[in-house]
Amino acid sequence: MIEINITAENAGQRIDKFILKLLPGMSKSFSYKMYRKKNITLNKSKIKGSEILRNGDAIQIFFSDDTYKKFCENEDQDNVVKSMDTVPIPEVIFEDEHLLVINKSVGVFSQPDERGVGINQQIKAYYDKNCIILPEGFKPGVANRLDRNTSGVIISAKDIPTIQQINELIMSHQVKKIYRTIVKGQVLSEKVLEGYLEKKQTRNRVSINNQGQGAYIHTTIKPIRTNGDFTELEVQIQTGKPHQIRAHLAIIGHPIIGDGKYGHKDVNKMMRQEYNLRHQLLHAYYYKFEGESELSQRYHEGFTAVMSPLYESISKGLF
Repeated sequence: MIEINITAENAGQRIDKFILKLLPGMSKSFSYKMYRKKNITLNKSKIKGSEILRNGDAIQIFFSDDTYKKFCENEDQDNVVKSMDTVPIPEVIFEDEHLLVINKSVGVFSQPDERGVGINQQIKAYYDKNCIILPEGFKPGVANRLDRNTSGVIISAKDIPTIQQINELIMSHQVKKIYRTIVKGQVLSEKVLEGYLEKKQTRNRVSINNQGQGAYIHTTIKPIRTNGDFTELEVQIQTGKPHQIRAHLAIIGHPIIGDGKYGHKDVNKMMRQEYNLRHQLLHAYYYKFEGESELSQRYHEGFTAVMSPLYESISKGLF
């Protein structure tokens, strides 16, 4: 038996509509048959299908695990997720009734893109596989963005109040974002980098100046370890602009290894040959809500995403 607890986000809708969203592979006529046979009940009582769900209700579904999983799958989907077999399930760092936190892999787009799989597709595939149903009319998205080839923490809300709170914290700069990376050269002390970022229309690049032209950016870097030729850094950003870290490190002479846009050509060639590194080695390591908000109190420890095996292999080889 599977039991589904109804929360305030799912209350107020007819149970028959809720069941068909929860189990999209089941026909409407079959679902009513299950109501009559008491294979699907509400608060352990027989239902007609027209009952309105209330906060605190519990639905009992007397199916085997295999049958339940079968009905969770919808064979008639006409969106971008055509098959569960073609969309990789993301690595989940944390999940509760309000948040899903993902460790995004390299190569996955933060926003939908025809060139490849996006994190929104992966999140939907995860929800479909696990038969997780969200509030009616709510489409999950991501609260923070990472470059396609930057890995690490991605935050996704499960309801409108949570995403609104996250957006407020981001707008007021009350989120702590820490990255890990390895750069060319030796960095011996913590540095605060400031400037103004301008986006170039060609080649999807940015430039940084000190003349006040563009968006203000603030980046703090702290060395973790160095061998003289390379340094592993902890990078914290107060602002979150496209390519901010990559461009800021390059302009001070410490480009990220593997970075094809802002990196060092010879270093990148060596990294391809030695480690098959074909992208910037930049990882969004830690994300935390700050201030006195409800979210900062609820998730006071923040979220940490472990580095990829490739990152660990390069780090071990260099240091």
